[in-house]
Formats: sequence, structure tokens, C-alpha cells
Amino acid sequence: MRTITEQKLKDSPESDHSKATLRFLTREHAYMFNVNNILIMDTKYADWATNGYGSLNSVLHV
Repeated sequence: MRTITEQKLKDSPESDHSKATLRFLTREHAYMFNVNNILIMDTKYADWATNGYGSLNSVLHV
């Protein structure tokens, strides 16, 4: 598994959100968000998978 250690988000002037553009290979990708050094799952998607640390990751199908 390849880990992206840090991807800083840029502020979006159109809204109060931040955004980033990432490129993914076509396959299944497990991920979590790091917000203020707290790992959280993506609550927008209900597809999850267990990881090697005993917790869950969100899963993106590309």
C-alpha cells in the first residue's frame, strides 16, 4: 500500500471549504483524513474497510 503522507488543502474562495486535486489509478483505495492530527473517516461515503491497525478506513472505488 502506498501512503500519501501529506497533501495540504488550498482554500477555495468560492466557499468556506478547502479542496485538493489528486490523481488515482483505477482500483480500490483506502483512506482517512488527518484533521488537526486526528485521523477521521469520510462520513460522506458508507464504504469502509479494516486496516492493519485495527480501525476502519474509508474506501474510494476508481
